[in-house]
Amino acid sequence: ATITILPTDTWQNNTAATTIPAGSTLIDSSANFSTFSTTNKLANNGTIIFCASSLQTIPGQSALVAAPNASWGNLVINNTSGVTATQSAGNYFHVNNITLQSGTFTGGSSGGGVTLFIDGTVTAGGGKITTATAGGTNYGIDMYNLSGPAQTLPANIFVGNSVSRLTINNANGVNCNGTISASLIQLQNNSALTHAGDLSVASLTIDTLNSFAPLKVSGTATISGTVRINKFDTIPYLGQNLTLIIAGGLSGSFTSAAILPTGYTGTVANSGNNVVLTITNTPYASYRSKTAAGSSISDVIDWETFNGTGWVAATKAPASAAAGSSIIVRPGHIWNNDAIATIPAGVMLVDSSSAAASFAQKLT
Repeated sequence: ATITILPTDTWQNNTAATTIPAGSTLIDSSANFSTFSTTNKLANNGTIIFCASSLQTIPGQSALVAAPNASWGNLVINNTSGVTATQSAGNYFHVNNITLQSGTFTGGSSGGGVTLFIDGTVTAGGGKITTATAGGTNYGIDMYNLSGPAQTLPANIFVGNSVSRLTINNANGVNCNGTISASLIQLQNNSALTHAGDLSVASLTIDTLNSFAPLKVSGTATISGTVRINKFDTIPYLGQNLTLIIAGGLSGSFTSAAILPTGYTGTVANSGNNVVLTITNTPYASYRSKTAAGSSISDVIDWETFNGTGWVAATKAPASAAAGSSIIVRPGHIWNNDAIATIPAGVMLVDSSSAAASFAQKLT
């Protein structure tokens, strides 16, 4: 079914909760809106096309059914004068699939901190999204599909190719295209961003860092600002290098000191066209072999431990290390096992030596 609101009519939703049925299309060619009840809310299971000849200012989160999300559902933006969703500071709302045919779609008009969650697909057709409102405040875009397929952001959908905050919240990843300049990129829930083109990042926040590079850029990555890691998927060891960005080219640099979980410190540096985080301290004990002649994890005299600033003689053998600790056999050193030994649960032994190990006794 097709429902049409004529240019001179007014759309209101204030007498009863309303659902646009699945498979139905509501064509709104009017810029006139009356009361949308915050009690009797609107649910869109079909498609809404906004196509007036003047600016359409549509209701925000409070007028939309909250379960599962406060969502406008499937939207088509086809208004050369633009469409703005009214939101107060700190609010959010969702769309499912959005088609940008013409005009500019603005998701926050009365304060910063607003987030537009895109749960489905984005189809480009000449329209754009802006994350800078008329008042100069900014809001963010969150590609939000935790259990669904990977999402794609087409090229040239942001005004000025600029987005204030781009959050990736999709376990299967998001693919971006074209040129994008982002004040902040946030990668959440083990999400990854693959960008085909040039990408400018003023700050990078990674909710959970895995062992793989979560940000890949085929063109030039222009970087600045800080790197924040909220948690590690697996416990990193002292001195470990973790690649954050793999790029076709690299310009600029992040602040050297990364913001890491409590007890960790690390430095961020460019390495060729990659950006690498090096762990410089952990909250767990770290051991490294002291001599090339041979080191047994049962013998305290064979090891050094890191005290937060440097390596000193160990006071206990690595075989008694607590969970989370790391044991490093350095290049050129021999790993001996001249007594029955057990690597404790939760402890990582990193053997970076090609020297032949000598195992006279059994290891667990």
